[in-house]
Amino acid sequence: MRLAAFLRFQQLASAVLWLRAITTGLDADDDADDGISEFERVDVSGTGPWQRYEIVMDVPGGADSIQFGIEQQGTGTLWAAHFSFEQVSSSVALTARKKPENLDFVKSQNGN
Repeated sequence: MRLAAFLRFQQLASAVLWLRAITTGLDADDDADDGISEFERVDVSGTGPWQRYEIVMDVPGGADSIQFGIEQQGTGTLWAAHFSFEQVSSSVALTARKKPENLDFVKSQNGN
């Protein structure tokens, strides 16, 4: 599935366009919250003109819901328009996931 939206931002600290597919557990007798969530995101910051942003992800066949949103953190202005969903073939590249960094906690928050 592809989520597309046009974003524009000015002096933006940080914002995230996100897409999530949720599959709940199949055992109705189980009280535990055993939902499985597939999640992808696109991060933006700074200042930028209107531009199309996309998220492409595999949605599990048994997904119960698909959720999307945009979140702004900090200062600045964010505009969003023309959200669309589209089913795509498996030949379309998925959104690349960011690899975790600093897993050994060697760097401090200021990068040293």
